Amino acid sequence: MAGNQLEWNGTGGRGDIAKLATVKHDFKKTCHVVLEMLSAEVSITMGLLFRALKQLGKWPSSKCTKNK
Repeated sequence: MAGNQLEWNGTGGRGDIAKLATVKHDFKKTCHVVLEMLSAEVSITMGLLFRALKQLGKWPSSKCTKNK
């Protein structure tokens, strides 16, 4: 039993999403909140990735938009 509890606590954000998903009376809203959380995480990750690439000089913003 203790092992399962540790694994559940170790999931972090995924555990919170699973708890949200158990709210059945407002399931549509729950799904919307979960999707918003996931899309926000993806946006932040992509933003950090692009910023890192720009700093490395491998993704110059001027060439990115003009060269096609």
